[in-house]
Amino acid sequence: MVEQQPSVNELKEWRDLMLMHRFALEEVNTKLKILNEEFQIFT
Repeated sequence: MVEQQPSVNELKEWRDLMLMHRFALEEVNTKLKILNEEFQIFT
């Protein structure tokens, strides 16, 4: 069985999805750091 190579559009969609995932994780990380800093101020 011969596997098809992904098309350029499929690769672009995959790249865009991975970038969105990366930036979402960075945003969550930033928010958690802010919450952690705020929590330390009150304790």
